[in-house]
Amino acid sequence: MKKYLGLLCVLVTTLTGCSGIEIPVDIPLLATKTPTPTITPSPTPTPTPTLTPTPTATPTPTPTPTPTPMPGEVLEQAEHAYRNGDWDTAEALYGQLLPLSSITQEQAQRAMLGVGQTRLARGAYAEAIELLQTLVADAPQLAEAHLYLADALMVSGDPLAAAGHYDAVAQAYPLLTHPAREWQGDALYAAGKYEEARDAYNLALAAADTNSKKAFLGEKLGLTYAALNDYAAALNAYDSILDVAQIASYRARIMAQAADTALIFGDEAEAYRRMQILIATYPAQAPAYQALINLVNAGQPVDETLRGLVDYYADAYDPAIAAFTRVINASADHGGEPHYYIGLSYLGAGNYTRALSTFQVLLRDYVGDDYWGSGWIGKAQALAALGRTDEAVIAYLTLPDELPDHPRAAEAIRSAADLLERAGRFTNAAALYLEMAETYPNDENAPDARFHAGLLSYRDGDLATAQATWNDLAVWYPYSERAQGARFWVGKTHLQAGNVVSATEALSEAVAAGPWDYYGLRAADLLKGREPFAVTDVPIAACDTLEDQTAAERWLAGWMGLESSEGLATLPPELLDNVYLRRGTLLLRLGHFDEGRTDLETLREATVGDALTQYRLALYFRDIGLYRSSIIAASTVWRLSGAPSIQDVPRFLGCLIYPTYYSDLVEPEAAAHSLSPLFIYALLRQESLFEGYATSYAAAHGLMQVIPPTGEQIAQALNWPPGYETSDLYRPMVSVRFGVWYLATQRDYIDGNLFAGMAAYNGGPGNAMRWWTAADADQDLFVELIGFAETRTYVERIREHYARYAWLYRGETP
Repeated sequence: MKKYLGLLCVLVTTLTGCSGIEIPVDIPLLATKTPTPTITPSPTPTPTPTLTPTPTATPTPTPTPTPTPMPGEVLEQAEHAYRNGDWDTAEALYGQLLPLSSITQEQAQRAMLGVGQTRLARGAYAEAIELLQTLVADAPQLAEAHLYLADALMVSGDPLAAAGHYDAVAQAYPLLTHPAREWQGDALYAAGKYEEARDAYNLALAAADTNSKKAFLGEKLGLTYAALNDYAAALNAYDSILDVAQIASYRARIMAQAADTALIFGDEAEAYRRMQILIATYPAQAPAYQALINLVNAGQPVDETLRGLVDYYADAYDPAIAAFTRVINASADHGGEPHYYIGLSYLGAGNYTRALSTFQVLLRDYVGDDYWGSGWIGKAQALAALGRTDEAVIAYLTLPDELPDHPRAAEAIRSAADLLERAGRFTNAAALYLEMAETYPNDENAPDARFHAGLLSYRDGDLATAQATWNDLAVWYPYSERAQGARFWVGKTHLQAGNVVSATEALSEAVAAGPWDYYGLRAADLLKGREPFAVTDVPIAACDTLEDQTAAERWLAGWMGLESSEGLATLPPELLDNVYLRRGTLLLRLGHFDEGRTDLETLREATVGDALTQYRLALYFRDIGLYRSSIIAASTVWRLSGAPSIQDVPRFLGCLIYPTYYSDLVEPEAAAHSLSPLFIYALLRQESLFEGYATSYAAAHGLMQVIPPTGEQIAQALNWPPGYETSDLYRPMVSVRFGVWYLATQRDYIDGNLFAGMAAYNGGPGNAMRWWTAADADQDLFVELIGFAETRTYVERIREHYARYAWLYRGETP
């Protein structure tokens, strides 16, 4: 007990100054913590000096003292600050607890572990290690401390010491056998203890319960067996993965690793055999290119056509040209394929003149060949790149003229129209879009072609032709998304012309076709004369009261045919006992987010057809802070219910689908930049579904999906936070402040328009300004001219999300 008290005094001295506190060594393990948003304490304001005479003091009543927060409240505030990424506040609040004699054993434990976890998060590894080493020495049964210490030791470069603490975690939590033994194996491997690593990985493999987990462990075992000079076992590990893996890119990588292993062990025949299979099976995958290099450098025979394909897909254009040239020279019966890929390679390399001559040879000498039709598209692309627009258009149109049933015939006409549009020849482009739609009415792009033709006539100032084109679209494809867009644009053009009755009719039809869809919402905006995303004084109404929840569960019980709604929110024993739920929850609590989310997502996906379980999981995930999964589960309930719109589901469920998490961060930042907080929530939902650790394929990080270079620029502009690093983008308080500031900056840069600001946020400010200039500041035309499909969808979806937020939290109808 004295040793434990000594530890507390050391910690308290560091944070606050020591005060006597008696806590036994035998502290129970932490209970699951439910996030409860609270207000972080603010410093007391300093009185402002005044230059006016001081009046005679009038006695005033003694102010009522502010109640001292209870330890449990301070602990909740500290944990809330930690979740927000506010390390300074979190550590200070944890430190306030430790001198208190009124805290319980569990509270003291949570506070000390909180300090350790916060120091880990902020990168103060030496301080975290010092604290946690003392803690585990005095309380060896405290598995959380072992895990935090092991993680700190791994990051600080002492994997062997970390391995022992991961072992302690595995022993304390049998439920964590798989991840803890895998972590232990990683640490032992890093320390060069390969036999022990192999044993740890095999223990993890025995406990793995999904193919993906087994595959990742198989990779690690393959490397470990190779380090142990056990060649056969290493190959067997990789082959076991290939027995279950399905994704082409992953299979190609594992095939390459197996071949490389064989090469390392001197089994060249096996290595080259596997490399041959790899390049033949997955020539377009990145590992095939290195395999090809290995084969060529080793003097192994490789089919020249295959060699050319692998080189082409790897953007190695010169070797691809050389390989296909050898195919041509080797036999007169080679067909048009090598000429086609040589042409594409010259295009890729930027040698448009050589590309053109190559496609011309294909078209002249291989009439009737499978590649002849595509040769016309290649020729057109080369001519376009050379600036010979009219000739390129003729080349494109030759394909449908000569081969009207060719699978790329409609594409060729559409490409010719696009080329003319980019050249500013809107009338000719519109005619070709219409020709494509009329010639190939069943093509999936025919509605879009008609819509685009109308838009080009509109841009050309021919409103009558534009309206006729859009009206025809609505007749030909009445149920397509483009038909709704056509009705909107017919209404907008009538409105611009002062034809109020016709405008109202067309815009009302657009609203009726889908009131919550982008075009329906924009049509309603025009009918009501409103601008979306307005900042108002209308308060955000809560919709998570007990009454709201009760009403939602009665509705749920009704359409599910349940006798009663009692206990619908309670997890039943079979769910509480589910290994994925138990392990995932524990992993989240212990700070291993990715592993915990994987388990909990496995459970959600396995029950995706069970509305009641999805509802219960939505609530449970919300309470443990797994917001993305909660939103998806709640959305699944909506889908399964068959309710057509957000107005047809209870507000409580609607607010689970469109939540307002991180309100203490969002609302002050929104106010500071004159933005509606509901707009920021809509953007957050689109960006990350409120998942702070989200990472996109474009390497954007955090809640607001800020990319690292932009993060660097924002940190310099704000001169905050101190010592900024890219990892700070995962801190919600940093991500929200950065994202809102950057969005507001882009809005202000482009005429104060939020549609343009959103496009700049997602697609880049230079692109957004270019589209805005082309649209002549017409925000509806601007959205249509956004050149990136992802960015256009992004802008449209945020408008749709905002409408649902406005309905749920302010009662605004679409």
